[in-house]
Amino acid sequence: MEKLELKDYILMITDRIGRLPAIDKSQQVCDDLIPKGLVLDILKNTKEELDASNERLPKTYTKVMYIEDGSLDVKELESELPDTKIIVYRQGSAPPELRDIQSNPIKGY
Repeated sequence: MEKLELKDYILMITDRIGRLPAIDKSQQVCDDLIPKGLVLDILKNTKEELDASNERLPKTYTKVMYIEDGSLDVKELESELPDTKIIVYRQGSAPPELRDIQSNPIKGY
């Protein structure tokens, strides 16, 4: 499953608005108007579905950073560098080897 983007969001909204039941035109001031509240609900619900779908996907990292245990605040680094996989190794041991991952990104949760 791939990450859903803006084009998917627009298609989902267009499809949902297209499936709305017919409006009684005798009460409408202008033909083919859709109530504002209904459209806003569709936008909100579709956005929530799209975000939930993307949250379930594994995160793709493009960079790796090796940190010696106790040398830096890992939580702060994770928040500042969201596309970086941070690997903590034991203090005093040899750091892991860096591999080229540009051509093959790491997927993780």
